[in-house]
Amino acid sequence: MQVTRNHHSSFMLKVMPLLTVCYFIESYFFLKFGPVQTSKDIIAFVGIGLSGTFIYYYLYDLLHQVVLHTSHLEIRIGLLNIHHEYLYREITDVEITNIKKKFAHVIIHLKNGEKHKLAHVDNPNEIRNFLMEKG
Repeated sequence: MQVTRNHHSSFMLKVMPLLTVCYFIESYFFLKFGPVQTSKDIIAFVGIGLSGTFIYYYLYDLLHQVVLHTSHLEIRIGLLNIHHEYLYREITDVEITNIKKKFAHVIIHLKNGEKHKLAHVDNPNEIRNFLMEKG
């Protein structure tokens, strides 16, 4: 079973146009009422930050893969060559936080005290139940 983030991607696709419109409205008011050079610097800074946020979320949803195998949990980020495997018996608790309508963050607690956060996970209760059942 693979952990998906489709609901988060759909949410971001709905929010991006609104954020972009707000950015252009903000840019208009900065240019109209603020000092020109300072306004251009602020607009550029905010625009780069907004673009970076969109790119970050897209890459995170695309590259961060979590696979639930029969005996272990596998977390990998292919681009960064990060690969972790955790046996289900190492999991002590699974916490669900930041619940949105169809997605949430899942925090996995391990016996050695480590915590691993899986952000923007679809069907978090199903994932929690699966992990607790296996552990």
